[in-house]
Amino acid sequence: MRLLSPFVLVIALVQSGGIGPAERAHSEAVRLLGESDAPGAETAARRALSKSSYFEPEKEIQETPEKGVLFEDMIEKARAAYRERRARYFEVLGNALVEQERWPEGRKALRRSVNLVPSPETLIAMASHPDLDVAQRIDLLLEAYFAPEVDQMGIERSLLATGAFADRDVLHAVIDQERFALELAAEFPQIEVAVAPLPDIRIAATRSTFVSSEYLDEGMTVVLYFPIDACPRCSEELDAIGAALIEPGEQGHEFAVGAFVEETDLASVRRIVRLLSMRVEVGRVDRLPAGIEPADDGEIWIVSRRGLMQIRIPLAGAPSGSRIREQVTAALRLLGPPAEKETRRTTRRTSRGEKSFVTLVDEAAALEAGPVSIPARYRQIDLALRKILRDATNETQVLNALQELARLRGAGSAKSRAFRALDRELPKRLLAAVKEIAPEIDVQATPGQGVFYLDVTDIGGQKTILLQRTFFGRLLPQNFDFILRLEGGKPSVVWVGPEPDKPRGTRAISAGAVYFFEEEGCQGLRLVDLGGESGPLYRGCPARLEGEDIVEVREVLLDEVLSGQAPLFFRRGKIEGSELIAPESSLERGKRLFDEGSYRQALSAFQQASKNIDPMAPYDEIDLRYNIARCYEALGQRPRALEVMESIGDAAYQSLVDEKIGELEVATRR
Repeated sequence: MRLLSPFVLVIALVQSGGIGPAERAHSEAVRLLGESDAPGAETAARRALSKSSYFEPEKEIQETPEKGVLFEDMIEKARAAYRERRARYFEVLGNALVEQERWPEGRKALRRSVNLVPSPETLIAMASHPDLDVAQRIDLLLEAYFAPEVDQMGIERSLLATGAFADRDVLHAVIDQERFALELAAEFPQIEVAVAPLPDIRIAATRSTFVSSEYLDEGMTVVLYFPIDACPRCSEELDAIGAALIEPGEQGHEFAVGAFVEETDLASVRRIVRLLSMRVEVGRVDRLPAGIEPADDGEIWIVSRRGLMQIRIPLAGAPSGSRIREQVTAALRLLGPPAEKETRRTTRRTSRGEKSFVTLVDEAAALEAGPVSIPARYRQIDLALRKILRDATNETQVLNALQELARLRGAGSAKSRAFRALDRELPKRLLAAVKEIAPEIDVQATPGQGVFYLDVTDIGGQKTILLQRTFFGRLLPQNFDFILRLEGGKPSVVWVGPEPDKPRGTRAISAGAVYFFEEEGCQGLRLVDLGGESGPLYRGCPARLEGEDIVEVREVLLDEVLSGQAPLFFRRGKIEGSELIAPESSLERGKRLFDEGSYRQALSAFQQASKNIDPMAPYDEIDLRYNIARCYEALGQRPRALEVMESIGDAAYQSLVDEKIGELEVATRR
């Protein structure tokens, strides 16, 4: 129950039109957009949002509640209506901005709309924006895929058209993984779903040779059981697995089950299988191929989608048979109804012509945004590169090929080959440069090991190569960042430094060499002088590049919210010394002053910041209003704080807002 303040009641009584002014502005925006007047539509849409920025429940329900009392069901009804119309206003604003090709601004408004009222059509439209990379398109399309009553086949075609999925099996494995995260992960957090090719298992078993690839090619689901040594619970665990397979088997699913145990346990497990009347092939665990490493505490793997989807159920803690059956049953629900059997082609399709080197790199760059490794495609690129190098007459042709390869995360063999074509002694010089700062290093990683990121740029007419590469010392991998410069046609090491975090790539900008990294889930970057004279200039996390600008990412709210709900602002500036120097914005000043206990000055700063919202950063005026309410609360003006907090009706973190409203209601009644 909420008691409206006298101030709100007066507003409700004297303001004419209710939600009419905002609705009229929205209608005008729709009309102008239909007449191809995108700037006019933008102005009208912003007016609609301005006139509806405060959530006033009595307006939404079109009545003044008796005695000024709003019950929770009335508030929920009002909020649903408010969020629906705000979603419409943001949608038309986003479309007006998109029509002006202001893509990031348009997506910000469209994302606000989708967060209020899910719309797969809007997500699909956003995925077509030309400034997005393949991974961003995939994220939007997958989000749309799981919306109710959506054309999933149409979205699958769009996902395949991104080039990130080699075939429909790969795509369906990714979809299964996403479905698990949405439907089952909260209930079964211990289950892991991985999208990766299963190494082929060929092991002599009880009745025949267990060949996983043959079962998977026939459309079967492979169930792999890895018990702990001595198999003390094999009877209970196998019985639970068998029970879970009965119903899907009756629905048409076919299974190939293999149990892999120590040699000393073979006889006892085969006896258990006979007693349970189960069709299970039993083989030796030490004969499994490289790449299959079950947990020491035991594990069940369910493999489908022709070996691309692996569901791993741990047996640590000795779960009961009923719990194992429950988990296996839940995992099998991801498989859906049995698909019609297909006969996999065994003949190779003949090619009408070789693909160009650039085309192969284009396709590989798209596939790298997908979930599975593409060693076969990298081998094709390496073969195409050999032909280029064989015909090359100067280093410019080699550098052009290397610049194409810089678009890829992988293709280490081709990159190494191009490096050696520039200078056969380059690997030795790289190792020598590393050993000067890390004497324990013994060898550079092989082409397929570690990371091999690079960028090729032109600085003052001189070619420069940026590199992130893995080396080994005492059998442990270590990563290093390099700046190489071509002098007399040969690359020399200008600078080398350790990369302590997980490398994510490199890029040259006018301010220097940027090396991207990830540290405990935080994605950041470091900047190094391209001349290599002063070493690292800056390190920030979280931080990113926008064009040539380094942008630090900060949270807007004074309080913590769940990951993914936090509104963010961008801090832009110039690098001086080892810091990003930027004039302190009103928002930053407000946060600093609040932390210092200067609540009145912080209030003024947030009020000023609300008049100057970044058009591209993912935050809005309501987020600053939350901070304003917190300032009023800190100043002891709880009724005013409650009034402002209650006016927020369409935040992504609405549960936090409601929690604060409850606290303020209690405080004001004391």
